[in-house]
Amino acid sequence: MHMLTAKRVISDRHPAAAARYLARLAARGGGYTVRGVSGWAHRHEVEEGTRARHDGQLPRLHAMGLLDRVDAGPSGGTGGCWVYRITDAGARASAETWGDAYERVRVPGEMEKPAPVYLAPGPRNALAVLRLAYDAQAGPRRFGEDGWRTGREPTLIVEESNRQRAARRYSRLDSMDLKWLARGGFAEKRDERLWGRDQPVVYWRVSEAGRSVVLLPWRAPCRDDTEDGDELA
Repeated sequence: MHMLTAKRVISDRHPAAAARYLARLAARGGGYTVRGVSGWAHRHEVEEGTRARHDGQLPRLHAMGLLDRVDAGPSGGTGGCWVYRITDAGARASAETWGDAYERVRVPGEMEKPAPVYLAPGPRNALAVLRLAYDAQAGPRRFGEDGWRTGREPTLIVEESNRQRAARRYSRLDSMDLKWLARGGFAEKRDERLWGRDQPVVYWRVSEAGRSVVLLPWRAPCRDDTEDGDELA
């Protein structure tokens, strides 16, 4: 089914909701900032904001010229970690579809160097915790180096930071997120076999790449009215 009429109206409900969410995000200065402009979002944020699944709809809107997209995945991007932003044509189509006031959308500039990277919430939290543990420089030197921590030690740092009601709150570490970071080169893992133990002790440390990578920061829109509460006529 073709989603647009001659008047550039998005006739399918879920793509229309996604376009409206992204149009409002860009207009309100929210989302990720990439190529000098705000308003970018991963599929997960669009789904959360519209309370609907968007498995293949964002690529379809991009193919129709209604969305821009950038691969913000690690290692230079492999086409699997797109963030999307409404185009000016998309903003016009969304306004026509919903009867909203049209708000012009700025054209993105050049990609930043180094390019910012999107990480899912779990690995992002794990990387932040490993960075925190590395900067704390608490604990003994292991393998002749600083920064190596058992899986339990960063958890204690998180609990202490959260108790102090710091500006940022961290979640507990998940071993799957740590393994994901290690596969991506953002963390290092070492095992140590100790006498009397059946299983080795596992140590983790944020890698040089993990310390230097620039992550996309999410910014809430200026007004909390980006949720789709209306129905298409």
